[in-house]
Amino acid sequence: MNWKTLALAILAGITVFGCSPEAKEDMSQAGDSASKAVEKTGDAVATEAEGVKQASADSMMTGKVRSAITTANDLKIEDLDVDTTNGVITLHGVAESSDAKENAGKIAELQGGDDYKIDNQISVKG
Repeated sequence: MNWKTLALAILAGITVFGCSPEAKEDMSQAGDSASKAVEKTGDAVATEAEGVKQASADSMMTGKVRSAITTANDLKIEDLDVDTTNGVITLHGVAESSDAKENAGKIAELQGGDDYKIDNQISVKG
């Protein structure tokens, strides 16, 4: 142990052991408060990370569904817009028929599987 470390250890010991009971209690409460703050910060970081993970998965699903619908044979949806938020795939656009709307919804269901709900807001011309 070098002399600086020894000096700090002695100073810390004097500070803790030489304090009045009230000062020791104040230091203990300050330590508890700091521990709680660290715990809350950790919880907030974990929550934020989960949100980022969901947003990334939603973004990937949006591209996957849009691609599947636009490349499907005999299916044309004008002004197609696909949004995915918190596990819900929402479809917007204009279909030539109710069958086309239904087919776009089925494609979205196939792409999303059991993890996503479909909100088919595609309107039908007519």
